[in-house]
Amino acid sequence: MNPKPPLPADDRLLDLLTEQATLGLDEQHASELRVLLSRFGLAEEEASLDKCASAYALAFLGSQGLMDPPPSLLAKVHSAGRVWCQSVRDQRAELASKPVPPPLTFPPAAPVVVVPARGMPRWAPWLAAAAGITLAAIAWLPTVLNTKPTNPVATVSDDPGVVRLAWGDWDSPEQPGVTGEVVWSESKQSGYMKFVGLKPNDPAQEQYQLWIIDNRGMEQRISGAIFNASAGETIVPIKPGIDVKQAAAFALTIEKPGGVWVSDMKRRVVIAAKKS
Repeated sequence: MNPKPPLPADDRLLDLLTEQATLGLDEQHASELRVLLSRFGLAEEEASLDKCASAYALAFLGSQGLMDPPPSLLAKVHSAGRVWCQSVRDQRAELASKPVPPPLTFPPAAPVVVVPARGMPRWAPWLAAAAGITLAAIAWLPTVLNTKPTNPVATVSDDPGVVRLAWGDWDSPEQPGVTGEVVWSESKQSGYMKFVGLKPNDPAQEQYQLWIIDNRGMEQRISGAIFNASAGETIVPIKPGIDVKQAAAFALTIEKPGGVWVSDMKRRVVIAAKKS
């Protein structure tokens, strides 16, 4: 197995590759990327950051205290990571024993009109820098997945401005009668939820997802948690991916495994809202 060569230190190329792996490119940006790849003599497949983006997503889910992957999958990931890392060590040893070749030169390329990338995430530079070490990142992943989550109750217990809201049935809910509360700290941007009567789910078929509605309105609702329920009382930490600005309501839906970016909000369970 040959490791991917390191990508050129070109900010625009890395920006476009990152956006391609995370948000997708429109035709204008895709055309610009093809020009840059041609300039550096790279094929699109060897420059792709898709695997790296997947590793990042899996690591993020693990850090949220969600379900661990099956042991058989982890064993395969471990094995692939070890093989890849050994191939890198072997290649470095081989390169170190050879004389350094003269630097490559490239003919002048046609000027490229650079258009700012659309809505690049703040973690895009990290993701771009991780190109070329995809399997190494995956080999590291189980460490993140095995990290024990902090006590969600303790994280906000010392905030005098904490908000407590009771759950209530939400517009012909799929599971009527679920009770409990939301505890949210705006200053700490974290909190937790308690549920009594929430039905245990089959993680292979569906998962629960929390949506936070703040001053940006329902159309820009924020995912705050994706989780599984167990019998009895269920306590779940709230960890939104972006900052919440004056949370006004918290709503629970049932979604496909892994959650969704945008919910149709059809499978409703409970809602907790501030009084206007």
